[in-house]
Amino acid sequence: MKIRNLKSEKAAPQRAVFMFALALLAVPAARADVLYSVDDGTAELGLGIDSGEDMIWMNRFPVQAGGEVITSISAAYGRPGGQVIPNGLAVSILLYQDTNGGSPFDATLLREIPALTANCNTNILNNYAIPATTVSGDLIAAVMLRNRTGITLFLAPLDRTVPNFSDTSFYAFNVGLDQTNLDSVPVANRGTTESLGFAGNFLLRANGTAIPEPTTILLATCAALTYGAGIRRTRI
Repeated sequence: MKIRNLKSEKAAPQRAVFMFALALLAVPAARADVLYSVDDGTAELGLGIDSGEDMIWMNRFPVQAGGEVITSISAAYGRPGGQVIPNGLAVSILLYQDTNGGSPFDATLLREIPALTANCNTNILNNYAIPATTVSGDLIAAVMLRNRTGITLFLAPLDRTVPNFSDTSFYAFNVGLDQTNLDSVPVANRGTTESLGFAGNFLLRANGTAIPEPTTILLATCAALTYGAGIRRTRI
């Protein structure tokens, strides 16, 4: 396939109480969750594929301290004023880890969640929960569509408003795309959005939280054990 095949559409007891208080005092100040985002919430362009093709679009983010555990991915579909995209299309929400930098196409797939499109053509990002997954290096949030609708679909929303971030948003398409081995996609069928002549970033985000502190977990457990030790049982 040629690169031109990728389409674009413009536009208690005391001891227990004491131990519990100690556990609370030992907990570090709560760190805010991390939102991984490079878009401004509006799409000016839709990228798409013909029926019979598969496409994956993704954003890459360096993992931030306090956001190493990914709990959800948010995605929008289509763009306001563009092709009417039906709700309820089957897609897959994907989370990758890239520990060596460089090309994201050798990243390791950590999670794949089946999902359905919703709120199409509205710029609304749909939040998809995933099992809490610890990521290091770079995380890659992605959506995959296998287009079997019989029509070309411009499903991937691209924010082209300046500022945008280069070497951050990527695409790949193929017939029979293997999401577990993105390096198998022909080089001509993958790259950055700017390599297509469309600088911008996908409306695609991830949400992360901090790795639980082992000391906090240990002290909370001690508090629970101490509370239990303070309870006396009387036989009848």
